[in-house]
Amino acid sequence: MGEERLSRNDFILGVNYLQKFYINNDLQESILDVWYNALKHLERNVFFAIIKEYCANEEYPPKNPNQLLKYCKFKTGEQVWEWLENLNERYKYDNEFMSSKFFQELSQDKIAYALFKHLFHDRKNVYKNNVFEKERLDFIEIEPNLEVLRHGYDYRKKVFVDAYNRNLQLQNKVYATMIDSNSNNTKMLKG
Repeated sequence: MGEERLSRNDFILGVNYLQKFYINNDLQESILDVWYNALKHLERNVFFAIIKEYCANEEYPPKNPNQLLKYCKFKTGEQVWEWLENLNERYKYDNEFMSSKFFQELSQDKIAYALFKHLFHDRKNVYKNNVFEKERLDFIEIEPNLEVLRHGYDYRKKVFVDAYNRNLQLQNKVYATMIDSNSNNTKMLKG
């Protein structure tokens, strides 16, 4: 089941948040119609996440919907995995000389960074093997001299992609709740 699409009321909630965040930023009704048409394809939670990200990173209010869409996190876990594979091609994270550049780039995506560190390091916070090697199979030692196949590339990818998508969805719901509660607090102050 898909997420709820952006309604006109939710759009107005987001615009009101922008107007309060950037004082004296009034949008006329005719402009609101154009903006809503440009953004109505978004899911509700994604729209609220975009508003929060924009406000957290920009000093001035948006002048057009495209400025907001730059903050759209349409990335899926699959797209992030591909980005990580490409990043690893340039800066092998299991190479002591390249790993700092890999993790510096990886830190641009907070969800991917946290998941990667959680899923793919051992207890000593060491990355012994490159998780992007398709031929490599992971084994776990059960007893001395007895190892059992734990998982391979496809399994590692699936675990990361599923976890990323769940975390992104959760983050977007949190942003939506923050904007909803901010709107309700404003109504209580006026009422």
